[in-house]
Parts: sequence; C-alpha cells; structure tokens
Amino acid sequence: MTAILGCCYAGAPLLFGDVIESIESRAEYLPNPYPYIPSVGSVNVSPNPGSQYRISGLVQKISIIGPNLALAWCGDVKLAKDILERIRDANDIQPFDYATLTRLLDHDSPSLASGDVGLIVLLKDGMGLTMFAKNVQDFPDATFSLIWAGGTGLDSLLANLGSHRVGVHCSNPVLSAISLGASLSGSLITHEVHHLDSLRLGYGGTYEIATLIDGVCAKVSEIMNVLWFGKINKDGFSLRLPNRIFHNSYWNDLLIVRSLTIADGLVDQQRDEYTLIPPVFRKITSDDIRLAPIPLFNSPTVAHHITFRGLDGKVRTVSKVGFGNVPGFNIVETSLPNDKHKIEIHIDDEFINRTSDEIYQLMKRDG
Repeated sequence: MTAILGCCYAGAPLLFGDVIESIESRAEYLPNPYPYIPSVGSVNVSPNPGSQYRISGLVQKISIIGPNLALAWCGDVKLAKDILERIRDANDIQPFDYATLTRLLDHDSPSLASGDVGLIVLLKDGMGLTMFAKNVQDFPDATFSLIWAGGTGLDSLLANLGSHRVGVHCSNPVLSAISLGASLSGSLITHEVHHLDSLRLGYGGTYEIATLIDGVCAKVSEIMNVLWFGKINKDGFSLRLPNRIFHNSYWNDLLIVRSLTIADGLVDQQRDEYTLIPPVFRKITSDDIRLAPIPLFNSPTVAHHITFRGLDGKVRTVSKVGFGNVPGFNIVETSLPNDKHKIEIHIDDEFINRTSDEIYQLMKRDG
C-alpha cells in the first residue's frame, strides 16, 4: 500500500516514493488510525465504504544502500526490511554489480519470488548506470523510454506524471529530474490536502526523491513545496497568497517534514508542525525526538504549486520549480529564545504578476 516510481528523465535517473505505511482494513488486527500525517495533520482516515486501507505508520520508501545503490520498495514492510537489510549487509562487504545483485534478487529472496515486495533499483557499477525492477509494472513511454511504478497509488502517479512533462527541462539533467520529481510531489500533495483520496488508498503523506548527485546515489534534501490557489477567467489569471508550505530535509537517516499553514499572508503559529519519518531499517527513538533539529524554511529548491479551475471547469495544478534564490519570494525565519521561531513571508507584486502571466500564457497555449 504505497506509491513508488522510477524512470530516466532528461538523461538522469529518478526514484520517487511516498511515506505512508498502511494495512488492508480486512485484516483481523487493526491498530488505531495513525494520529498525524505530514500533508494534512491530524485526521482520521479509518476505513469507510470508499476505503480499503488503514494507516498504521510512516516509513521511508526509498533506501540508499550505498553510493552505488538505491532502491524504492513497496509491499509488506517487514518483508521489505528483511530484503533490504540483506542487500545492505552484502553491499557493505562487496559492492554489487548487475550480475551479483540480480542473482541475489532472482534466487535468494523468497519474498520477491512470492510477489509480496516490489523493488525499483538504481545501480551504478563498472558498466555504468542501470535501472531495473522486480514485481512492479513497467510502461513503455516515448518520453522516458520506460517507467516502473508500483503500489496502490500507481494510477495517480502515472496520470500526474503525464501532466508534468512540459516545462521542467533545464540544462542540467539532474536538476531536470529533480524538477520533475518536485512537480509530481506538489501535484499529489495538493490533491491529498483537499480530497484525502490518496490516504483512503493507503499512500501519500509526502514524497521522497532520489537520483544520481555528483556521481553517487543520493536523496534530494532541502526541498520546499509552496501551495497556492489561483483563478482564471477570460481577462487573465489572478494568484492568491499561498496557504500551505512543506519543507523536506534529512537529519542523519531521518526524514523531517515541517508544515506551515498560512492565512491571508500571515503564519498560523499554532499550525507550525514537524514530523520525523524513519527509514525502513528502524523505528523512531526517544533520542531522535529529543535531538532532531527543527529545519528552517530556507531551501535551495523551492517548488510553487498553483491550483485553479480553468474555464472548462477542470481543476489543474501548475508547478514552477526554482533553484537558488527566487526573485520576489522570500521566507525569513529567525530563532528566538525558548525554541521559538519568527517567520515572515515576503512576496513582491512583481512575483505575483509574473507568475500569473506565465500561467495565463500557458493556458492560452494549451487551449
């Protein structure tokens, strides 16, 4: 019960995965619904006539095994943990190449043979870079050559991927892949915040991105997603102030998601929250809770996601991903005594007008 995806875009690999751990609602033992989801806060998404799954926790779905190897997984969390630990321990002794890794996966992994766990693999060995998969679906595609996707969120992943193929290329292939991943993440989170559909299907929460950075397999840290609303009419496009901001970063092996709610341009200090999400190999400890830093809202990658209803009545989300300082948009956060923080959001009219015009021209071009 998850959503993972792997592809190669603009010459760079991309792994993408959610963080929800869920179980089928028909199981005999049902733990209480998980109390907090990074995307939507405290919400009860226990089974109803439209839901087959019950959220039982949060866990990272992408594992960096070593500088040469990263995997996205789906399926049973305990079985996935066992498989990934075996892969990690063996890779620590002797880094895998394609032949040795496929031999282990094909012949020494009963859980893969039974189909209880699916994997998408990113491997760098002496022959170069390779991506392949086990127990997930593959889709030939003109843009990506081949896409691998698995989990209960597969259909939504593919539908959203198709709408984010234009406008995310840049001169750096890795930045292009990161831009695509950030755009896809924002589209899925936006829909989740307003409809909860993904949670009822047992996936979502937030999304991780991994690729090849400086020649090694690595997750993309320090990404900030900003959610906006807009309105289009025959005269143009008007952009409202943002209402949610999510910041993903890593501390040691933990993913830290900080979420912020905004009303009329002002920060709701009572809804400034952060969540720790462990790797599949372990659980959160008391030391994690005591020592983990609160990440500040400054990031080299900022993805703006603008949702609006078009003249045809369809709801769309357009993403604009920037690397480095974005002129006209700035978040200033300062630390205060007693672990308090002061957050100020500065948005210039020029940024509003420029973004509104870009979206309007895009909509005119697409009809």
